[in-house]
Amino acid sequence: MRNLVYVNSSVALAIALREAGWRRALAHYRALRTDGAETVSSTLLRTEVRRVFFRNSGSFDGADQAVAWINFVDLDNETVTGAGEIPVHAKTLDALHLSAAQALTDEQSHPRLWTLDGPMSKAASTLGLDLVDDTKSERA
Repeated sequence: MRNLVYVNSSVALAIALREAGWRRALAHYRALRTDGAETVSSTLLRTEVRRVFFRNSGSFDGADQAVAWINFVDLDNETVTGAGEIPVHAKTLDALHLSAAQALTDEQSHPRLWTLDGPMSKAASTLGLDLVDDTKSERA
């Protein structure tokens, strides 16, 4: 069974921009890697990070390096269609991430979703996705 952790943009941006919770998130990422977890997300996350970098600084400099620790999967038509059919309240980008995480679920992997966003956690739980519990990580 593959140890997959689907990274939501709230985690990636917290680490990249040193926002609230970034130290705990970074410490937890290190613990996940020690445990052999593979961090994945959809290419949507890379786009989100690039847009935030540009909005904040007028440049994309550093955006791709900030998410180099994440392996990306493409959003295909089936995943995009699935996002529109998710039976929970979720914003559009969150629905796309939830659908992408669900698309990675098969007999070889059951990804855990890692998010710092409360509504996203609730939606993921409602859909039956396991969540990463990063509350036990030590502060870096």
